[in-house]
Amino acid sequence: MNKILLIFLLLGLTGRIFAQYSDKEIIIQGYVSDAYSGEILSNAHIQIGEQSSISNNYGFYSMRIKAGTLKLHASYMGFSSVIKDIIVERDTTISVALYPGLELPEVVFQVNNNKKVENKGLGNLRINLSQLSVSPLFLGERDIIKTMQFMPGVSSGMEGSSGLNIRGGTNDQTLYLIDDVPVYNQNHTFGLISIFNPDILLSADMYKGGIPAIYGNRLSGVASIELKEGNYQTYHHSINIGTLAGIISTEGPIVKNKICYLFSARRSFLDLLTNAFLSIPSNGNWSSSMFAFWDINGKISWKLTDKTK
Repeated sequence: MNKILLIFLLLGLTGRIFAQYSDKEIIIQGYVSDAYSGEILSNAHIQIGEQSSISNNYGFYSMRIKAGTLKLHASYMGFSSVIKDIIVERDTTISVALYPGLELPEVVFQVNNNKKVENKGLGNLRINLSQLSVSPLFLGERDIIKTMQFMPGVSSGMEGSSGLNIRGGTNDQTLYLIDDVPVYNQNHTFGLISIFNPDILLSADMYKGGIPAIYGNRLSGVASIELKEGNYQTYHHSINIGTLAGIISTEGPIVKNKICYLFSARRSFLDLLTNAFLSIPSNGNWSSSMFAFWDINGKISWKLTDKTK
């Protein structure tokens, strides 16, 4: 009889321990990146068990779930999904690397004309950077700000300028950010060209309404520009020569998978041409052109730990 009571007592304690373990909440966090270049992937979808999360502008995600054996599913548009089983008993860092190259099949939408289709969005959108090369160009130069001017509810104000007047506001009421750092003068050459080098852009978001609290301090809208981090795996160099300016860019690892750099320089050509062909010598000196610009962008990314960058 005593043995039977002891067995029931042990079963009860085991059940309580198992219940406490199954109800234990832990934190899982990590980064989502490109498996080839190590570049971060923002707005990637992560699902662990029944919980879901979206990676932020730095590719970081975090969620609170119950401990146990779970299934992790990570996906991003244009990349192959990752599905794997994980066993977690304590706070854990799980970073995911996705491989690019997934081709999506054609999707056809059929809309019933008898129903009214309404856009319930808040006016927040991400610019497709591939459109930079096909949108109307200023003297053959790609410009992310001029591409944003073709969005609904946005105008340039003065014709030809690189400003954003969002929903009736003025350009000084628009907040410009580069990697979350405010920029107070976003133009070159009297407002004709923006300072954002098109060769090193990673993403471009525009908020025309429903602006998040972290983007305060402006009245009409936000233009948030993210630059590439650089390639953690291999070296890449490029030279881009246009009608108005030339760009030299380079990126690569300093310590592979740990530290990488990104460097890009842009210089206008028009002043060199006008100085050579249109200027008139005066007292033996050539008069300099007023229409000129240049900019330099440099960036170093260092993965200190799995949780710190």
